[in-house]
Amino acid sequence: MTSNFVKGIKSFAGHKWDTYTVWSDFVEMAAISLSNTVDTRQRDLRNIRYLTIANKYSKSELEVFSKLFADLVIDLEENPRDVLGEAFMELELGDKWKGQFFTPYSLANVMTNPILSKESIQKQVDDKGFAKLTDNSGCGGGVNMIAAFNHIRELGFNPQQMLVLEGVDVDHKACCMSYVQLSLLGANAVIRQRDGLAPNSVLDIDTWFTPFYILGAWEQKQKYGMKSGAKELGFRSDDSGQLGFAF
Repeated sequence: MTSNFVKGIKSFAGHKWDTYTVWSDFVEMAAISLSNTVDTRQRDLRNIRYLTIANKYSKSELEVFSKLFADLVIDLEENPRDVLGEAFMELELGDKWKGQFFTPYSLANVMTNPILSKESIQKQVDDKGFAKLTDNSGCGGGVNMIAAFNHIRELGFNPQQMLVLEGVDVDHKACCMSYVQLSLLGANAVIRQRDGLAPNSVLDIDTWFTPFYILGAWEQKQKYGMKSGAKELGFRSDDSGQLGFAF
């Protein structure tokens, strides 16, 4: 890979902050910046958090962060995929991040595409006006949702008009990664920080709504537009950890 984005992260080498800290701060600041454009309910608290992080850095360092964000946008435009997951692995940050491993986008395609047929998606749209996909297996950087988003578009649908994505991960930075990329891709998505195995009654630690989700009023559409008994598509993990199709 070694994109301009990765080079920008590496350019902090020798500064007072290590690569892992720079990475963590970048993805959280990017997520807050996107959230604050539309999510008025959480804006004030998130703005305090943003300023707490930003105050650690000099003006010139923050300018590098702005350049990193622009490079990320370009990478996603040129080839929509899990750019942040790839960069994380290339920067060899896994050992510092709980030994976390991000699934390659090519593998996510292999697992996702066969379980998303045009017929199953069309049935959902016919039943309730939209399709919904969930990844409760630990969404990481959002690779499965990104692969599904791209595949559904390749099938001839417009995912921005008929697809809702929902991802869950217990790790805060992983949620930020998913949120940033799905926001920049224009997806209608909700990312919940919580244990995917916890009961539904357990409250989210944190919840992120993409700009398209809020502007498209998808919370209201799901609440008032969903037909009784309609099924939803979703990813689940079986005992082997293999992603499956949940009905």
